[in-house]
Amino acid sequence: MIQRLKDAGATLVMCQWGFDDEANSLLLDAGIAAVRWVGGPELELVAVHTGARIVARFEDLGAGDLGEADVREESVGTQGEKVVVVEGVGQMARAVTILVRGSNDMAVEEAKRCVRDALCAVRTIVKRPRVLYGGGCAELSAAAELAGSTDERFQAFARALRRVPMVLAENAGLDPYAALDQENPWDGVDCLGKGRNMK
Repeated sequence: MIQRLKDAGATLVMCQWGFDDEANSLLLDAGIAAVRWVGGPELELVAVHTGARIVARFEDLGAGDLGEADVREESVGTQGEKVVVVEGVGQMARAVTILVRGSNDMAVEEAKRCVRDALCAVRTIVKRPRVLYGGGCAELSAAAELAGSTDERFQAFARALRRVPMVLAENAGLDPYAALDQENPWDGVDCLGKGRNMK
């Protein structure tokens, strides 16, 4: 087993089901680092990230199954837990892992949901570069278009649309009437104080 790994040119072995201490010692003596008990999904991600192929038996291993990566061990968190960092090189350096930690499961799940939402927003803007301006300016712009109508139904809908940015301003702790510029519909609610024009 060890000789086959050396012949293939392997310098690191990751195993899903683990191997015993004797095999681990033999690998260490041969100068081959080993990580055992790697989860199935994580092993697949490492294979994609490095360009390697997962093999079921050592007998099937060849030089073409190996991937390429920079691997190092790092300490994370206040407890100094060890993690193995695998960084792809060349064409394979396109994947990223985000380590999410929290005080309890609920905090971790909320953080994961926020990260997923942010990634989906980035993916959407890359695929379809269209932006809906925030701060309630879209609602104010639509309300300004409808306000000129003589139909009472359109005017009622315009009043309802103007209510959305007002609620946004109230939730941000601002005076809703002072926060909204009634003259320019592109001026939404400036919650961050970075300028009113949302365009």
